Amino acid sequence: MIDLFFYFLPAIVGGAASGLVCGLLPFILAKNRRRPWLGLIALSVTVASGIVLGVILSLHIAASFSTAILLAKEGNPKPVPTPQTAFSESVEAETLV
Repeated sequence: MIDLFFYFLPAIVGGAASGLVCGLLPFILAKNRRRPWLGLIALSVTVASGIVLGVILSLHIAASFSTAILLAKEGNPKPVPTPQTAFSESVEAETLV
């Protein structure tokens, strides 16, 4: 039984490493498009598929996730900072009264 574990251990570690390398592209794409949760899902699925079938499956899964991320709408826009001046505080105080 122990021999079987040490027989499959390099395949599991190698598959996870290949899935991690393949999953970095959709992860980075999703972070840049402000959808980090989708990137984490893509990374975990590619690592799992890398363990199951190696780079053969994880490469196709990563390409599918990358296509889906690129076709999806961009996430919430970054908030635009409003300039603060000393005059704007006095105007806000007057309008509240």
